[in-house]
Amino acid sequence: MAELFVTGYPIALGVRAISGVTGAAMGALTVFYMLQALPPKYKLQALVLGIGASQLGMPLARILSPMLIDLGVGME
Repeated sequence: MAELFVTGYPIALGVRAISGVTGAAMGALTVFYMLQALPPKYKLQALVLGIGASQLGMPLARILSPMLIDLGVGME
């Protein structure tokens, strides 16, 4: 969200770096909390599901973004 309000390249690069580090940490915490919520019997399945679900974001963005741009969503 902060990327929308910065104008200079060095500041934008810093914001992207901070966003990447934060996103990586949040992804790891999400998988960890998913593992903690389930009984030991299901922990391996939760680990596979958590890692698999975290890798769906980029392909879904590639599929959905062109359709949303064609529809004019977010271009107000």
